[in-house]
Amino acid sequence: MKGAFYVWAAFLMFMFLIVMVYAMFSPIMSVLIPSMQSQLNTSTPAGINASNTMNTITTVWTIWPFILLFGLLLWGFVASQRREPYEM
Repeated sequence: MKGAFYVWAAFLMFMFLIVMVYAMFSPIMSVLIPSMQSQLNTSTPAGINASNTMNTITTVWTIWPFILLFGLLLWGFVASQRREPYEM
């Protein structure tokens, strides 16, 4: 039981950390990405590649907290179900 408590405490700590990092950097990304995309010249192949890269970065920035939180939740369930050595 003690190990499961530490697992869920670590889960809450990492969840808080992920949310704080996302909350701190989201305003920066919401200003930075549109200003960079407006500067791109999409009539050249390099501009098209840069635009595709910026779209990929925007997609990844939107999705990564959900993937990390799902993985963290899965880790919490699996690690808390592990049997402790002194339990019968």
